[in-house]
Amino acid sequence: HSYAAQVSNREELSRAQQQLGELREKLDQRDTECAAMRIQLEQEREMRRNDQAEAACRVATLETSCASLKVGLEHRDKEIHAADARMLHVLRSKEALQVQCDALRSRLQVCERDLVVARSALSHSTKDLAAATQSGVELEAA
Repeated sequence: HSYAAQVSNREELSRAQQQLGELREKLDQRDTECAAMRIQLEQEREMRRNDQAEAACRVATLETSCASLKVGLEHRDKEIHAADARMLHVLRSKEALQVQCDALRSRLQVCERDLVVARSALSHSTKDLAAATQSGVELEAA
């Protein structure tokens, strides 16, 4: 009886050791899988850090570009305001010149009318002088 119990115990021990070996293999396999997952997770973290650094670099570049564009726009606005001021000055000068031209035209018209009157008077005076000269010649002849 004791021998049969020993054989049974040994078989049970052998099965237990076999199960223990299988469990150790499964545990080693799980450890290997966990190590691989840790490596993959660390790689993904590193990729995420790289992506974040790249994104931060792009943001900084865009911010620099935006600041540069803003400065350019402000400069352009100043140029536009200066051009507007110059244009307004030119328009006012043009208006002043137009007033002067209108005044000169009026004076020219007055001068032309005076010239017509003076020519007419000169023509009458010339006729009067000719008549007087003719009378004088006739008087001398007589």
